[in-house]
Amino acid sequence: YHAAEECRSTWSYFFPVHPIVIGIGRAYDQIGFFAKSAKEAQYAARLLPLLKTDECIIHYQKLGLYGMLLEMNEAGMNLHDFYVELLSPLLYTKKQGADLIHTLEVYLAHNENIQKSAGELFIHRHTLSYRLKQIETRTGCSLKSTDDRMKLQLSIMAYRLSGLLDQMRTIS
Repeated sequence: YHAAEECRSTWSYFFPVHPIVIGIGRAYDQIGFFAKSAKEAQYAARLLPLLKTDECIIHYQKLGLYGMLLEMNEAGMNLHDFYVELLSPLLYTKKQGADLIHTLEVYLAHNENIQKSAGELFIHRHTLSYRLKQIETRTGCSLKSTDDRMKLQLSIMAYRLSGLLDQMRTIS
């Protein structure tokens, strides 16, 4: 980590207008895993926008559940198939400009706090409650159920990750 901070500091001195993002893969005790660690570092750097952090040095291990989803994807699981069944009723219905996935994402990020969620979304709490009921109706999930909230959270993460991986493929 110290070497990464030194690189970031030097870069910032010479190129203050162009920020740098540094990804760090996991440490392995065998040289044969060097390529795997390098790929993890690349993922960490490229997936930084999903983490909603201001950090510019990111460890692969800090990807949390995104790391788990990446490994599932690497093992051959299709992320699209993972999220589409649960989220498809929300993906293709933006009624009056209301993005229900974003609404749900904000609500879950604020630990189901109606006031904070409504404030971040710039909507009335009754509007938020209406949207949450729409989400429950369309997905068949109960936001009171820990299991359903976890499934919804993982599905949203798979949706966001899948989109970013698709972007990375088109750039490469």
